[in-house]
Amino acid sequence: MKTLTTLRMHIMNLDPRLMWWVPQVLDAMSELPLASVTLGFTFDTWSMAGESAEWARIASLLGYGWQRTLGRVTLIHNPDGDFVPELTDERVMYTLKKRFRVVDRRRILDVQIGTRYV
Repeated sequence: MKTLTTLRMHIMNLDPRLMWWVPQVLDAMSELPLASVTLGFTFDTWSMAGESAEWARIASLLGYGWQRTLGRVTLIHNPDGDFVPELTDERVMYTLKKRFRVVDRRRILDVQIGTRYV
């Protein structure tokens, strides 16, 4: 029997009203032996301003779930050009590590800067 061990999702819109499905998908996978989860997205100034309930739920699910199997959580920020000076790569990485601190403490967090859209 084959089992899903890798999950990759790209979140097209980080508006909290439209992100309801991400924690639901993760929650639905709670019984599977996930070894790797990758989330791709483009962080924006609104997302940087504060942590929504959806982001907090995602961080909690990944931080406390799959204790025996999860070996890697990869967050890939694909910057949208260079026209938002406050969204430096370093600031985005710091913010994501802070929001996913439990995952980071488990030493399974990998924050990456992906393709820079222009």
